[in-house]
Amino acid sequence: MPDLIKKITRSIPFARSFAGLLILALAPLSADPNASLSLLQAVKTQDAPAIAPTATLDMLALLYYGADGRTATQLGALFGGASQQQVTETAAKAQRQLPGYQRIGSVWFSERVAVTPEFLQAVDGQWKFYTGAAPLRTDPAKAASQINFYYEQQTNGHIKNVVSARELVNQPDMLAVIVSAFVSNWATPFDAGKTRDDVFYRSGDEKFSVKMMSDVRDVPYFADDTFQVAALDVQAKDFSVLFFLPKNARQFDAALSALNGAYLLDVQGKLKKQTVKLSLPRVNFSNTTNWRDVFAKSKLADPFTPGKANFSRINANQPEPLYISHLIEETQIKWNEVGIEARSAGTAIAGPFGEIPSEIEFKANHPFVFVIYNKQEQDVAFAGIIQSKTQMVGQ
Repeated sequence: MPDLIKKITRSIPFARSFAGLLILALAPLSADPNASLSLLQAVKTQDAPAIAPTATLDMLALLYYGADGRTATQLGALFGGASQQQVTETAAKAQRQLPGYQRIGSVWFSERVAVTPEFLQAVDGQWKFYTGAAPLRTDPAKAASQINFYYEQQTNGHIKNVVSARELVNQPDMLAVIVSAFVSNWATPFDAGKTRDDVFYRSGDEKFSVKMMSDVRDVPYFADDTFQVAALDVQAKDFSVLFFLPKNARQFDAALSALNGAYLLDVQGKLKKQTVKLSLPRVNFSNTTNWRDVFAKSKLADPFTPGKANFSRINANQPEPLYISHLIEETQIKWNEVGIEARSAGTAIAGPFGEIPSEIEFKANHPFVFVIYNKQEQDVAFAGIIQSKTQMVGQ
């Protein structure tokens, strides 16, 4: 993994989640697609937005359980005011493993931290994360090697470098890591022979060439005044991939604002199998989101502020109070004719700004949203906005 952390402050819970080619991210904390899609709204100004929202929420839920006072109140607002006990009960019921999907969490403590029995029990019993001691402060190289070896063993060698010694040089007291993996072929693959160069229109003034996969097939489909929605089944039957293509390409922000949890669940109930001429660009990109920067600018600032954060339920403020100095998520998304991987995935040139023809055609040649939907949990495993040349060109 690239070096994501430039500085780690002393005495912090350092939270980090990945999403990627094996969809590195985390299983849902709770069935709350509204919270998940709100996180996508928060990063929409990035050039290549892609997140694993349930991973971020689960990491924050774990820290919420360890919080007290105003810090707990602020973190609790992310979960609709649910109590810490309610959050842990929900976490205990979460699916840690489904066909094509696996979530692996771990929490590591430095030698000097006396963790409260209540927090250890929640990590092990409710979240079912591995807990271990590592020389985070005294021997960063050994600690990084120990953590990386754990994930290499758990993933049969697929994931080898979760953390580097360089990222531990400022002596953290706690390191939380969530890695989840999803990879699946499409239920019906695309014919690579039908993939053609086409044009993607980011705006009226910006356009670029992409490799466009095409097929005519029966897919779950829905359309209203805001979106065309097409769903592609994958061989991992507990998941599906939804594509939300704004009908009016000039009003993408307005369309994105309408994409909340209620709308997603409503669309799920209205999708009907129809024959659709489907065109999707190949995608292969990565994105890094610094959630600390996002949340620190909001009303959720205390958990990230030394002197204000209160995580005394983790270590009783001994030997020092904790605060979140980093909450980093790296997401990698790839899809092609064969399938979709998220490691946290036509010849005619036509402008995207005209009317939808009477024949059902779903041509994703202007910015659109994808959602990898966990049908078991009724929540969003991954979501992103496809809009940038760096996400598509050269695949």
